Amino acid sequence: MILDVSNGSTINGNTNGVLASMGIIMGVVGIVYLILLVAQWKLYKKAGKPGWASLIPIYNFLVLMDIAKIPRWQIILLFIPLVQIYIAFKIYIELAHQFGKSTGYGVAMTLLPVIFIPMLAFGSATYLGEVVDAPIMNYSFQNYSATQGMQGMNNQAQPMMNQQAQGMQGMNGQIQPMMNPQPQGMQGMNGQMQPMMNQQTQGMQGMNGQMQPMMNQQ
Repeated sequence: MILDVSNGSTINGNTNGVLASMGIIMGVVGIVYLILLVAQWKLYKKAGKPGWASLIPIYNFLVLMDIAKIPRWQIILLFIPLVQIYIAFKIYIELAHQFGKSTGYGVAMTLLPVIFIPMLAFGSATYLGEVVDAPIMNYSFQNYSATQGMQGMNNQAQPMMNQQAQGMQGMNGQIQPMMNPQPQGMQGMNGQMQPMMNQQTQGMQGMNGQMQPMMNQQ
C-alpha cells in the first residue's frame, strides 16, 4: 500500500508561506507605527507640549488641536461619518500652517502621515504659534513675581500717600488761623461802627426835638 503525502506537503508549504507573509506585514506595520509614535512625540515637543500626550488616545487629538489652533469641541466631528474626513484634513492643514508649511503639505500629511509627519518632526521647521501650556513651575514663578511686584508697588505708594495726607493736614492747619482773624476783624469793625450809629441816632433825635416846637408854633 502506497501513501500519497504530496498533498500534505503542499498544504504545509502554503501555510508556512502565509504565516511568513503575515509576519512580514505585521513587522512592517509595527515599524511604521513605531516611527509615527516617535515622530508625533517629537512634534509635540517642538510645539511646547509634553511628548507623552501623543500616546494617550483621544487626549492626543485634543492636544493636537491645541497645537493647530482649532477649538477642542470640534473633536466631536471626528465621530461623525464623512464629516470626520473633513476635520482630519482641517487638523493637518492647520498643523502645517503652524509650522510654516503650505496647505499642500497638510494634505500630504493627511494622506501619507508615515512620510510627511516624520519629515515635519525631524526637519528644520519650527513652531510659529505661541506655546499654550507653559510649565507649571514657570507659571507659578511668574505669578509669584507678579504678586511680589504688586506688593512692592503698594509698599512704595503707601509712604507717598501718607506724606500727601500729612501735607493736606498741614495746609489745613495753616489755613485755619488765616480764616480765624477774619471773624475777629468783622467783630472789631462792628464794634467801631456801633458808636457811630448811636451818635447818628442821637443826632436824629435832637433834630426831631428842635423841629417839634417849630411845627407846634406853625
